[in-house]
Amino acid sequence: RGVECRVVRSRDGAFAVGDVERMIDAKTRILAISSTAFHNGFTPDVDAIGELCAAHGVLLCVDAIQSLGAVPIDVRRSKIAFLAADGHKWMCGPEGAAIFYVAAEHRDKLDVLETGWTNVVRHGTFLESGTDLLPDARRFEAGSLNTNGVYGLRAAIDLLLEAGTEEVARRVVAVAELLAERLEASGWHVATPRPFRSGIVSVAPPNVESSIVRIHRLAEEQGLISSPREGRLRLSPHFYNDESDVERAVAILDSVLRA
Repeated sequence: RGVECRVVRSRDGAFAVGDVERMIDAKTRILAISSTAFHNGFTPDVDAIGELCAAHGVLLCVDAIQSLGAVPIDVRRSKIAFLAADGHKWMCGPEGAAIFYVAAEHRDKLDVLETGWTNVVRHGTFLESGTDLLPDARRFEAGSLNTNGVYGLRAAIDLLLEAGTEEVARRVVAVAELLAERLEASGWHVATPRPFRSGIVSVAPPNVESSIVRIHRLAEEQGLISSPREGRLRLSPHFYNDESDVERAVAILDSVLRA
């Protein structure tokens, strides 16, 4: 559609607000970022980026799937125009049920790509409802919902709110830091930029020639869930994990290296 896409390149697994600012010019209309990088856990300063976008008249779109449920985010404070996140990661919900936020002042700027019986003004009738869209965010949901998924996500949200978002974030970061420290002490190389601001711990084995895919497979056979990402192993402890889980994870990974 004639859109030019510019990519902010990271340095040592991270980028600064200044790196973003250098990519913006008079033609820039939207900035899309991840609130937390999926592969190494880097978490940019979303508040500062939001201020930058506001100063240049740029809309900020945030992919929050790697932080929502683990790290608090304030859409108003960060001046976020659009935010989306599926519920199956840190939210602890089912797949296929997601959150989509659109700031009220920006709703009319998005084209609604499909029209259905749930996103139009019906005036009490189905036959004569027309195609006028609902004024709120329901305009983006054009058909019957994933009912089971919605109830599952609601239960997951209730659980996180009961635990307390600030307490969840504190524990997530604490467990991630502990895991990184234990793995470093065991010779693993931690690729996640410091300071930790998420629960993602990205590591490489002491022997860089070791196969990440093989390590992942053997570790999973011993009950350690991880993901091979960008040449490293991604570990993602949540608030329900504790020191005993950390010690078991390190022991499993060390045993895999010896196998």
